[in-house]
Amino acid sequence: MLRCCDIEMLSYKDKELFFLPILYIILSFKQLITMSKRIKANRFGKYVSKKGNLTFKYIVSGDESQLDAYKEAQGLNFREYLNEEDDKDPLNGMPIFFTTRALPKEIELEITTNGNVIVFESDDDAASKVLEEEQLIMAELAKLKAGERFNRNKVSK
Repeated sequence: MLRCCDIEMLSYKDKELFFLPILYIILSFKQLITMSKRIKANRFGKYVSKKGNLTFKYIVSGDESQLDAYKEAQGLNFREYLNEEDDKDPLNGMPIFFTTRALPKEIELEITTNGNVIVFESDDDAASKVLEEEQLIMAELAKLKAGERFNRNKVSK
């Protein structure tokens, strides 16, 4: 068993081997805690705003403490679903999240330490979006290049 004074005598590599599993456990625990703070939301519609932006609406769901935290974080921006035609609609009173970003049908929201509500994106999601954007850009460049070649051939004849 290592004592505090023994740790100081360990080499850098030994310290790394000693503390790495502890760090992994701490990070895993932190991830579990943040996962429990995530709030689920399901897209249920879209509309064009007064400013002309395509806006997506999501119904937010979670336990009572999550919904209270969401309501507090949204502050004056908090909105609830209300179907005026059907007062027995089960969605009546459910919180709504709005975004102009085109996101999947089901998303997870997080409340930051600053109290902002953000869409949770894993590193894998972010990397795949970058890859998709790069592929779209490359496809557009290929179209432009093909168009230039076609126009050059047309002019030279």
